[in-house]
Amino acid sequence: MLSLFLIQPAPLSGSGAEELDRCLARMASGDTDALGRLYELTHEAVFGYALSLTKNAHDAEDIAQETFVRAHLSAGGYVSQGKPTAWLMRIARNLALMRLREGKRTVAMSPEDWMETFADRPDFSRDDAALLAELMETLRDEEREIVSLHALTGLKHREIAAMMDLALPTVLSKPRWKEDKMDKDNDILRGVNSALTHGARGDLDDVLARLEEAKSKGKVINMNETANKKKRYIPIAIAAALVLAIIGGFVGYSLGQGPVAPAIDSAPPASEAPALLSSVITLDVNPSIEIDVGSDDTVTAVKALNADARVVLGSMDLAGSKLDVAVNARIGSMLTNGYLDDLRNSILVSVTDGDSARAAALQASVSGMIETALGTGGLQGSVISQTVTPDAGLTELAASYNITEGKAALIQKLVAADPTLTVESLAGLSVNDIALIASSRGLSDGSVTQTGAAPSSGAYIGADAALQAACAHAGLDVNGISSHNVEFDSENGRMVYEIDIYTSEAEYEYDIDAQTGEVVKYERELYQTANPVVSNPPSSEYIGEAAAKSAALSHAGVSESDVVWTKAQFERDDGRFVYELEFVSSSTEYDYKVDALSGEVIKAEREQFHGSPNGGQTGGTLIGEAAAKSAALSHAGVSEADTQRMRVGLDRDDGFTYYEVEFRVGRTEYEYEIDAYSGAVLKAERDIDD
Repeated sequence: MLSLFLIQPAPLSGSGAEELDRCLARMASGDTDALGRLYELTHEAVFGYALSLTKNAHDAEDIAQETFVRAHLSAGGYVSQGKPTAWLMRIARNLALMRLREGKRTVAMSPEDWMETFADRPDFSRDDAALLAELMETLRDEEREIVSLHALTGLKHREIAAMMDLALPTVLSKPRWKEDKMDKDNDILRGVNSALTHGARGDLDDVLARLEEAKSKGKVINMNETANKKKRYIPIAIAAALVLAIIGGFVGYSLGQGPVAPAIDSAPPASEAPALLSSVITLDVNPSIEIDVGSDDTVTAVKALNADARVVLGSMDLAGSKLDVAVNARIGSMLTNGYLDDLRNSILVSVTDGDSARAAALQASVSGMIETALGTGGLQGSVISQTVTPDAGLTELAASYNITEGKAALIQKLVAADPTLTVESLAGLSVNDIALIASSRGLSDGSVTQTGAAPSSGAYIGADAALQAACAHAGLDVNGISSHNVEFDSENGRMVYEIDIYTSEAEYEYDIDAQTGEVVKYERELYQTANPVVSNPPSSEYIGEAAAKSAALSHAGVSESDVVWTKAQFERDDGRFVYELEFVSSSTEYDYKVDALSGEVIKAEREQFHGSPNGGQTGGTLIGEAAAKSAALSHAGVSEADTQRMRVGLDRDDGFTYYEVEFRVGRTEYEYEIDAYSGAVLKAERDIDD
């Protein structure tokens, strides 16, 4: 089976990135000619990517134009890391996702529909139309986005993973597509590139007109939309501003050059010989900021490492200031913009310096500065600090998850201390949430120091309330349980209380949403009170599948008509014969084990899907396994009589419900995913054994 990722990079990677970097540098100074060159080099790829996300030509054209406007106005915040394409595509992605959140839905379009849509585009061919129709309707959204990014940009797997907020293995494993219709992977990519880009109109004048309109309105544009933050702890912001005002002659004028122009990535004027770079300090809250410090403790540059950090930096130029001034100013801005408050009071300080003694001294010094600054603002902060020695593995890990090396180093240490944690589950969390998980589990590392207050759990309901919620759901008196354990954890990006409850009869495991108290997941397992069954009893003694199902439904409190069974299997478990049952009702999936002799429920697990029940699907009634099987067989062009090893099961991924259908015909193995509500073919794979 061919893999779509065994291919050569597309034209926007490699040396082309250097020219894009130069364009963005010139655009930061207002050079519209550079914008024109950037547009010339990338507008087809940006349009194609937007089209793959929205499946609507008009929206794609509008998003593409707005992408270049925002790129021009945000160019001053671009920090060159050799990834200009990823930066530009992220702008397009955010705009497309905002458009999709408006609730607009598209309908399936045939090749003829696409030909009519792009009738005025001379390069758009019937082959393009046919491939575009298949690309839009055969692949799921996530798969189509991965294919499109790879075909249009040549971004590396880890760059695509970072842009889409996916784990690297997810991107590496998806998707396999059209291997039975094209001989070479390069043919696949060329076809996708052509289909997505030949509809691009290419009108720079419209972009320039939009840009002038945005400038005339004083439009403030950030690469990523940022939620409004509470304006809290104003005293520290004022104090920081006063400090800067007092020393303003030094920061802005002492060089005899007049005022220094504001810059997000600030550096000393070229006429001054800066102190030799000695140390790198990163501050992580959710905003991530890098402060480069010279050998004389003078700041040489302050850099925003993510979108929130650009809000924190604003237009203030701190290059040439002393370290304490830069730290105080940034902490003041974090407080003012609501990133640090009594609900989220933790900050991570990471110091990199070739001299270990100086690194340790800076770690202690900066931690003290932050504690003082937070205290002045009336906030008891939790300051976590460490020294970091970068290596290739750490750098790769940080890049894979689009986080700082300091945050990656902290996560590595926690995962080493508790193997039940994963980098993937922690990388997307704020420093405060990571600190809560570590604190609740008693994790520590000699190289990490925590000073000040404990990490704040004020945003969450509390361990006692979570335990009460779990006991109420289980029908237990909290005062009657034998023992319990409550820890923070992360479940699909949301914070939960992970609770273990022990009684004389059973063990319960619960995940309770840390903000709402909702039961996210639960499991109960009864202790065995008799000797395990070691021989097969007569079949007449088993209660039967129907009775086992009835026992599970009664325990779950749902009716037969409201569920879809996904598994009903008789098996032996720990010396006991049981019925293993799985079923889905509305937005909840149930997993049961029922004793085959007594009908006793010995295991009960329920997991509620996060988000809407149908993940944005049309909803209604599930089509059933028979209809899903029929759809797959029809698409494959085979009859059921010719198949072997037919397997059909209901599954759910990221809130999307589908049937997995697998079967063999001779030496050929087929794998399908069928929309559980509409019957549409979401994925089709065919593999011929060698």
